[in-house]
Amino acid sequence: MIRHDQAKLLAIVDKIYAASVNDDWHAVMAAIAEHFDHIPVQLFGHDFVLGKAEYMVVLNHGEERLKSYAEHYHAINPWLPGIIGSPVGQVRRTEDYLPEEQLVKTEFYNDWIRPHDDIRRGCGVTLFNTESRTLMLGANLRTKDQEGRADELRDFMEIILPHFYRALEIQHGLRGAQTHGAHYRQALDEVGNAVFLLDRQGHICDQNEMADALARRVDLFTRTLSGALGTFDPDADREISTGLAAIVHDRLAYHRCAFGLRSRDRSRTYLAMVAPLEQVHEELTISELYVGSRVPAAMLIVASPDYGRATVSRSLQGLYQLTAAEARLAEAVYQGHSLADFAEANAVSIHTVRNQLKAIFQKTDTSRQGEVVALVANLVRIAGR
Repeated sequence: MIRHDQAKLLAIVDKIYAASVNDDWHAVMAAIAEHFDHIPVQLFGHDFVLGKAEYMVVLNHGEERLKSYAEHYHAINPWLPGIIGSPVGQVRRTEDYLPEEQLVKTEFYNDWIRPHDDIRRGCGVTLFNTESRTLMLGANLRTKDQEGRADELRDFMEIILPHFYRALEIQHGLRGAQTHGAHYRQALDEVGNAVFLLDRQGHICDQNEMADALARRVDLFTRTLSGALGTFDPDADREISTGLAAIVHDRLAYHRCAFGLRSRDRSRTYLAMVAPLEQVHEELTISELYVGSRVPAAMLIVASPDYGRATVSRSLQGLYQLTAAEARLAEAVYQGHSLADFAEANAVSIHTVRNQLKAIFQKTDTSRQGEVVALVANLVRIAGR
């Protein structure tokens, strides 16, 4: 039975729960490092979409070493496959990720681990593992401590692990309580189709009445293993996840695109689009990145599965918030009519038509008539399924 200094242990637990409110996980990791004589500790993630490490808090590794890790050694880290494949919530030794006799033959060990006090041994635990990210808590022991404190470190990690989870859940709930304001409720009420507000992980934060009705259909929506919104249409799932990832990583550059969402038996095709929402919190907590924030990052808009020309017009109005006149102009551009011909046919001035075209560009994230043609063509293609 390993005995721990109860006063120091309780002080660290207190810092863990304090971080659920003040987001000061640096203080938590510093306390853990100090408890073991300032060993290297890390709270870090791996982004599968971008293929890179995400440093939340990393201490006692050195700035230059972290830079070299990000630039080169992360890509050849032989522990990483074991970390990614580890069961969530199980404390594991480094040798569980990769046997030492294999590790010592690698460039990673000889050029990055060995020169740094040979920190080959330690413990880690995968806290969360989603389709796009994994988050890990880990610590490494220096050579002089590896024999005497390895068991102590593992036992310590198992003790604090439940408190880490509870603190992240508390933080998750506190941030979620801030999402149901007038800004997002207004967005739900003003869009004339089914609207789901999704957080960064694809979990539903809120939905309007039309979306609620669609969600009750057993042939359209489902939930993934991580609790995110899913469908029975692999192509639509890919569009949703790709759009959400693009919004998360660069929402200002994200270009909206409508896509088809087919029912389970393929008898009905809905029109759908993922659109960005203004972020309330620019600085994200660990909980928001890995558990889900309950802070909406995007809207999933789903339109009626009707067919024909009327569907295209309604989709332009519902998905892109065009007026009826702007939708008619967008269709006319798609059909090859000139602005002058459209103005004459609709008894309006060319100045009015040009203003309508500017509005179309702004609302559809386009800048040329050719892009409008492509956008409408995509809607026509989906409506014709």
